[in-house]
Amino acid sequence: MDLEAGQIILYAHQMKWYPFRVTHPTQDGCFLSPLASSSQPTYFLRATRWVGLFSSPHFTPESLWGWEAESFPMHNTGHSMGPWYPPGGRLDLVPLRLSTLRPGQLLIWAGQERWVCHRLKTITTNNEGSFVTTRGDGCLTDDNPIPITQLLGQVARIHYPKGSWEPGNIPDVWRAHTTQCWLQTRHNIARYVPSFLRR
Repeated sequence: MDLEAGQIILYAHQMKWYPFRVTHPTQDGCFLSPLASSSQPTYFLRATRWVGLFSSPHFTPESLWGWEAESFPMHNTGHSMGPWYPPGGRLDLVPLRLSTLRPGQLLIWAGQERWVCHRLKTITTNNEGSFVTTRGDGCLTDDNPIPITQLLGQVARIHYPKGSWEPGNIPDVWRAHTTQCWLQTRHNIARYVPSFLRR
């Protein structure tokens, strides 16, 4: 989605979510300014780093002055995280904290058509920068390495009618490991089953 001048978007700054005004869109992003004053410094935003768009007519610059939030709710609509994360759950997205990243946490990044929530596997650094490798709990292969600069944030808590929990804790990682073992075992067995019996 292309942003336009004057739109108000949600962006992470100093470990909180704040509304910013789009002042000048460019080919690979846009310049932002705080809502309260046009004289404050502007920020450049890469096209993949903005999180939400205040599109309702009820949201005006005046009504959003002073607004801030530590988390931002998102809804899970995909199946790539396996049976433990079915569509319909609510994810509390918080700004990325690089110093606390560890394998097992859930990260949000911008895919080609939608945002993706997958589990962090590894962090690597080379001459081109730092990258993360992620994988959905319901997937057999890793995602392509993603530059850390393209991450939108991390999931602090997950909510379903059956309860809520913090991703990355021991029970959550154990469920992910169990799902991966089951998928790999099923895949290995299927390789030796004649094609006419797989239907």
